[in-house]
Amino acid sequence: MKSFLNLSRILLFICICSFSTYAQNLRVGSPKYVTVTYYHWDKHGSDLDLNAWKMGEQEYFDKVTSKNEFIRSSTYYLHRFSDDSSEILMVQSFNSWEDIDKSANRNTELEREAWPNENERHAFIKKLASFYQLYHSDEIYASLPQIKPLTEFATPDKELLLYVRRSHFSKDGNGPDKEFQSLQKLYLDKVFKKNDYIKGYYANIHAWGSDKTEFIEAFYVRSYSDLEKMFVKNEELLAKAWENESDKKRMDQRYSSYFTGVHGDYIYVAVPEFSK
Repeated sequence: MKSFLNLSRILLFICICSFSTYAQNLRVGSPKYVTVTYYHWDKHGSDLDLNAWKMGEQEYFDKVTSKNEFIRSSTYYLHRFSDDSSEILMVQSFNSWEDIDKSANRNTELEREAWPNENERHAFIKKLASFYQLYHSDEIYASLPQIKPLTEFATPDKELLLYVRRSHFSKDGNGPDKEFQSLQKLYLDKVFKKNDYIKGYYANIHAWGSDKTEFIEAFYVRSYSDLEKMFVKNEELLAKAWENESDKKRMDQRYSSYFTGVHGDYIYVAVPEFSK
């Protein structure tokens, strides 16, 4: 059980974005790697003691995650709209691939410091793991440098929603090459950065996991209402950015040629109590 939990904490959604970097002390610039673990609640409805889960994860965060210098950021995300209501994501970011490995060893050291008694340590970790099904999946994403840094964060009194758009690079496409990143930067500069409803934007590509065609975009917004307004504002900004319809069509064709056209949309809410 301990090895399962340790692995899950190191190889961590999203997307999400990337999935995606959220943190009270977020450093300047984008992280190099984002790890996402897709957990699933072992209990449902009235059987799930969310307060007990939060208390356990809060204790682990205070004694381990918050003290692990190799973890750049760490946040849990709860399901709001996705294809699995039992889903819960843990997303962490790192400055290098080496830091992912180092953080695993550091977690073990901090666990031993926090719970010197081996029996008590095993009992705590076993209780924490009991909230999750044994089944889980792990993904590692490489972050692209074109970002809109998150500057507003969730609090217990103010939600922050994560909207994840998962697209797939086409078989004949070139993937995230220089041209693609230049096109993405145009959208970022002309649309996303000018859209005040978007509080943060991050893009991630597959580095290790089940699907190397994945392109994960993470948009942070304050509410469902703001999410709807975000889409409307994006269209307005697109129209202003390329007033000539033929230029806009040409841009759309160049960008869309990188993808299969199949994508998925997901919405999660950040858990602020134990976010780094």
